[in-house]
Amino acid sequence: MSGRFPVSGAILNWLPKYSGKGYEAFYKRFPKYGEWIAGSVHPTICQIQALATFSNVPLGYIYLKNPPQLSDKEITDFRRLNGEIPDRPYSPELRDTIYDMQIRQDWLSQYRKLNLGIDALSYVGGFSKHMDSRSLVHQAYSLLNIEAGWQIGIADPFTYIRERIEAIGVTVFVNGIVGSNTRRKLSVDEFRGFTLIDSYAPVIFINGADSNHGRLFTIIHEFCHILLGEEGVTDSSSEPYCNSFAGEFLVPESRFIPVWNEHLEDYETVAKRFKVSEYVIYRIALEHGYITRIQYHRLVERFNQRLQSLPERETRGGGDFYVTAHARLGESFSRTVVKAARAGELAYRDAYELLGLRGSTFTKYVNEYSF
Repeated sequence: MSGRFPVSGAILNWLPKYSGKGYEAFYKRFPKYGEWIAGSVHPTICQIQALATFSNVPLGYIYLKNPPQLSDKEITDFRRLNGEIPDRPYSPELRDTIYDMQIRQDWLSQYRKLNLGIDALSYVGGFSKHMDSRSLVHQAYSLLNIEAGWQIGIADPFTYIRERIEAIGVTVFVNGIVGSNTRRKLSVDEFRGFTLIDSYAPVIFINGADSNHGRLFTIIHEFCHILLGEEGVTDSSSEPYCNSFAGEFLVPESRFIPVWNEHLEDYETVAKRFKVSEYVIYRIALEHGYITRIQYHRLVERFNQRLQSLPERETRGGGDFYVTAHARLGESFSRTVVKAARAGELAYRDAYELLGLRGSTFTKYVNEYSF
């Protein structure tokens, strides 16, 4: 007979809320869940392990008497709903992703300080919202060694600007799932990206489930947070300053005006010229006074209706695992971890954990990209 262990009713009542799955899902997965809560029946050790997995919590939490004191929102929530911060906790998927990125950031920050002797990055938090957003864009261009209209002749603007941002010390991660768990998808409706501030190792995370245009706008938006020294989670309705910065960064007024005059109210053509979504062009046209707020809301409503009428994109399996891993991790972080492991400054088991790759998979990834 399998051994049984009494689990605290406080824990059993906490798990459905913390996991975000609700009681119904727990009762369906564990038919005796109500009896466990009442204490009339205790789960087996195997059921406790399954309970931890289903709840996406460490096994040790199940054995606690009371729920652990965890912050619902460990970093600032910049998301907005009708101009207000939404009263909703982060999902377990977002929480776990933030936690994973914090582990990577902590290691990278210490490694850069103690092993590489790198100075703090002066641009992190080096600017203020008191600056006109256009002035900050010019500062950003200078930092990244690019010019207005930089993306017009670039085949893949996101990859290009990611490389420029990483070249000055920011680490950019992109993923649409938690780690490599394809069953735990990240929701674009919940968040587009987030920023973790550290003077030695600032981190930008981009929700890989977003569209190409969405990812491009978000990486610029998050870079603005780095310059302002602001740590937090963002979505499409986040604070206007960084949205204005991203719009000017991608569609500077000096470049926008002649294109707009040539293709008056042809939003699709103007958007294609700057390689952004039509939504960004609506926002730019509004900010510069070319359309009214009423026109803007009508355009956005029609744009959203068009998006909803499109068939959902098929998710195709069978892609190259190592290409996907590299896109998620980025060149900069991967190379630094591998270099540290080879130099004996990082145990290989820790390198495996940081990259989420183990054994032969790690070796093949390293060989694939000649680290």
